[in-house]
Formats: sequence, C-alpha cells, structure tokens
Amino acid sequence: MQHTDSIWGQVLIRASALVKRYRGMRDGPQNSWSLVGRAAQKFEEALPQAKDRDHAYALWTRAMVSVLNDLHRKRISRPPNVPMPESIAADSGHELLDRDTREALDSALVGLAKLDERKVMIVLLRHVHELTWEETAEHLGLSVGKTRREWDFSVAWLRRELRRKGVGFDQELGK
Repeated sequence: MQHTDSIWGQVLIRASALVKRYRGMRDGPQNSWSLVGRAAQKFEEALPQAKDRDHAYALWTRAMVSVLNDLHRKRISRPPNVPMPESIAADSGHELLDRDTREALDSALVGLAKLDERKVMIVLLRHVHELTWEETAEHLGLSVGKTRREWDFSVAWLRRELRRKGVGFDQELGK
C-alpha cells in the first residue's frame, strides 16, 4: 500500500479496481463510493480489530470483497424471474399433443424439477421462452458450456422418462 495522508485514497483506488473487475454483476455497485458505502457496515464491525493503518486497509478490502461475494451468492441462489406454468407441455407449443403425452411430459418435468430445478429452468428458457444459449446462460449466471451440458442432460433425462412411461415423444425439445 502506498503511503498517503488519508487511507481513503487507497480504499477508493481499491474500490475502483473491484468495481471494474465485477462491472457486469447484476445489482452490483455502480461506482467506488457505492461499494465503499455498502462495505461500511461490515468494516464498522471489524474496525475494533484494526491494529494499524495497513490492517485497517486490509479490513476495508475484505469488507468490499465480502459485499461482492454476497451479491454473487445472492444472484446464483435467486431463481430467475420465469414463471412456472401450470402445464409446461401445454404452454410450450405442444397443443397438438394428446392429453396423455402432455401429462407424461409434465410429470417428467416435475420429476426433473425434483432432481434439479435449474435444469427445468434451462428447458423453459430455451424451449418455451426461446432464449438463445447466451441469454439463457446469462439469466442463470452460468457459462454457455455449462448451460449446454445441463441442457443435454435434461433432454436425455426427459426422453428416458417418457420412454419409461411408454410415450414415444421424438419431437425436438429445442434448438
């Protein structure tokens, strides 16, 4: 840490670097002061532990990183704002399917949701809402590669479940 008369200069420089690094984060701080303001409460709790200037700077940095990590965890754990329809099959362009096939597809999707809700969200975002791979990945906070791998698993799992129920559903689930 460079020596300055005030620790604020160094804290703001560090905050600026962190804001630039995490610029695209949803609900993230918009500028250095915003990040410092959000971290102030965490810093106040740790302030009595500060032994000297350098330690106080380290505590500020830890508080700012903690704020960013909290935002990241919140973004990952928050389910996307995509409504779960009553009947996924009926709302997914499969109106021409017979009732048994729609019910089997809904049942399979419910089973997949019990295994992993995110996989169902990928199916909904890609197939029902027709988002691109990039849009789906961004919406869920995943990489495009991870999204595609989870999609492949989901489609294979759904096809297996439908075959197990005696439903010959060979229609492509997405693009």
